[in-house]
Amino acid sequence: MALWRSRILVALASVGLGVGVFALASLALAQSSMHKNAFESKLGWSKGGTDAVFDEIAHRIDDREPHNGQGSEFIELDVKKGQFIHYVYPVGKAPVGEDLRAAVWVRANRPGTQLLARVVLPNERDPKNLEYRLTTYIRGDGYQLSGRWQLLEIGRPVRELKDQQQRMSASLGRQLDFTGAYIDALILDVNGGPGPTRVWIDDLE
Repeated sequence: MALWRSRILVALASVGLGVGVFALASLALAQSSMHKNAFESKLGWSKGGTDAVFDEIAHRIDDREPHNGQGSEFIELDVKKGQFIHYVYPVGKAPVGEDLRAAVWVRANRPGTQLLARVVLPNERDPKNLEYRLTTYIRGDGYQLSGRWQLLEIGRPVRELKDQQQRMSASLGRQLDFTGAYIDALILDVNGGPGPTRVWIDDLE
């Protein structure tokens, strides 16, 4: 009887150890799928598409009143005219799902900066250039608190993408295939209108 009890205890301990290892592995996987950038020493954003006329006065890591830590990424522009000025942050290949979330802290001297995500449709060709996959954008929050830090988020990408699918399918006159859609970049549209624009970016997640 004592021998059987010993074997049962060993078996239960083995099961418990296996569950513990599995839980730790799952936690490590979840943590490894989260990307963060505090913009302490290296620039993360680069110029993207624009229809505006503007001068980039400065683009650097700045230590003046960061949201957290020692620095933040700083962009200063003198905008002449135009509708959008995109700065791009590559994120690799992030499948669009209910658990996907993107957020970044922004401070600016004027309202208007907006967070977007560029979505790649792997099963659709770009009708303007068939060598490329069709892409679209989903919009996140817009910046409103001039002079103060504000969190900009893309929190409902699945719903936003479904709405975009309906609009694009109606525009093209056929049902587009959004299967396997993924985000390959975050976008900040920093155009707040003509004049001086200063934007600080920090704590991306």
